[in-house]
Amino acid sequence: MDNSGLSFYNSNPDINDYRNTGVGFLVNDQSMITATDFEEVDGRIATIKIHSKAAKQTIYLIGCYAPTESSNDEVSK
Repeated sequence: MDNSGLSFYNSNPDINDYRNTGVGFLVNDQSMITATDFEEVDGRIATIKIHSKAAKQTIYLIGCYAPTESSNDEVSK
């Protein structure tokens, strides 16, 4: 997704079904941060490497989630 200088990195394996899976990172392309090396581990885990030009640092982020107890049995497996 590219909208108004934003990039959305999404791990959802089924782009048409946003109800059950998917982890995302929203990055402002106009900031001093560069996002590289986005990796989908599976529908519930993703990693991204970002580099801050101002701080001269590289950071690795992990995004993940687990279904809640109120999820149906199919989703929580």
